[in-house]
Amino acid sequence: MNTTDIIIEIDAEILRLTEARALLAGIGTTSIPTLGQPSKVKFAEKAASYPSAKLATKPAKKRVLSAEVRAKMAAAQKARWAKARKATK
Repeated sequence: MNTTDIIIEIDAEILRLTEARALLAGIGTTSIPTLGQPSKVKFAEKAASYPSAKLATKPAKKRVLSAEVRAKMAAAQKARWAKARKATK
């Protein structure tokens, strides 16, 4: 089992524990809607928006810059530094 799989399992367990806590605290319960009060959202719908639920999916691939692009970026940064040094004199 690699580290990515372990992290996914830990995030899934955190999500389960968070859901259990919310149910015990009364967040996940539904109530009869009354006038003037918004209806409560079920916890399962709310849990999908938690960051740990999003982390349980496959991680995104790392973006790689070519050597050409890195050289252009370095040259541009050096030009900005030179301009700033020139402005201070």
